[in-house]
Amino acid sequence: PGIGGISAGLIGAKEVIATDLDYSIQLARENIQLNSESIYNAGCSRIEAQICDWFSPPPIESFKFESTYPDTILIADCVWLEGLVDALLQTIHKYTREKTSIVFSYQRRGKAAHDRFFQGLQSLFGHIEHVDTKTLCGTNLPESLSIIVCRLLH
Repeated sequence: PGIGGISAGLIGAKEVIATDLDYSIQLARENIQLNSESIYNAGCSRIEAQICDWFSPPPIESFKFESTYPDTILIADCVWLEGLVDALLQTIHKYTREKTSIVFSYQRRGKAAHDRFFQGLQSLFGHIEHVDTKTLCGTNLPESLSIIVCRLLH
């Protein structure tokens, strides 16, 4: 837990809030603490882990972002059950404004969840881009893995 946020901090994100469910949050905090020196040396001024349950997401103000809303939301491997897709997308949409980019590392796990996820993306976000992972990573990822960037239409 916390690897997405830790990675963001290590590559220069100034402010990072890693989220997870209550049962994982302590391990995310421990992982952040173990990497905190490197994260702060990379220029991150704030990194922490907070609980975020998609079925009852906290208000955006509870994250205390410098600019109220995040510039980027990273989602790592969170689409695995069809019953979770709507709650995930509603939570992301709640925390998104015009200038927010949402970056998903996505692994296709089943047809029903996949179809619901992409229908939801198309209904919520005006810009959906599948990143060419060969260009990005220097190699092709398996077909079931992809990186997707979304933004609201202006």
